[in-house]
Amino acid sequence: MHDNTLPVKYRMGFTNMVARATPGSKDLSSKELREGGKILVEKLKKFKPLIAVFNGKCIYEMFCRELFGKKPQNLEFGLQPHKIPDCDV
Repeated sequence: MHDNTLPVKYRMGFTNMVARATPGSKDLSSKELREGGKILVEKLKKFKPLIAVFNGKCIYEMFCRELFGKKPQNLEFGLQPHKIPDCDV
């Protein structure tokens, strides 16, 4: 309800990699993830958050596969070693 105040008040915002609702991330096509990943990277470059948080390992793996060409090995919850090109995140 108050999402529009979060960026200014707390430097926090929410977004999705893909705009359409799905039962699960496995229902997203590679094309949707590729395009959504590019849009997400542009948002990260524009708003320069200190950290980006993904809601689940699966969607982060998909993001990495589309952005870096491979999914991370031995993925654990927490801070990840990958950095998004041309961005501080």
